[in-house]
Amino acid sequence: MLVSLKGFDEKIITLQASDSVTAGVAVSISGNNEVTAASEGTDVFGLALSVREGYAAVQVGGFATLPCANIEDASVGYQGITGADDGAVSIDDSGRKVFILSVNETDGTIGIIL
Repeated sequence: MLVSLKGFDEKIITLQASDSVTAGVAVSISGNNEVTAASEGTDVFGLALSVREGYAAVQVGGFATLPCANIEDASVGYQGITGADDGAVSIDDSGRKVFILSVNETDGTIGIIL
């Protein structure tokens, strides 16, 4: 039996994107209806799925796979995340609480419910 979480409670919105946003990076709110790539210590708002002509499709709900800067600190269960450099997230107890469903140390990613 294969496990699939794709499509679970997905919520996607379109926002203006700063030049630092690329598909696959965690994003933070940077202004009115605008996101930027997450950076160290910022609040993580969602995941940029695509970027085109200055706008980003941002996933703000459902299952998402995000790059994790300190993957060695990640574990399955509720943990806090904050932004890290280059659009990654960092495991940080003071950050937004999310449920981590998978940890891939080889790829340096975590699978979470936003």
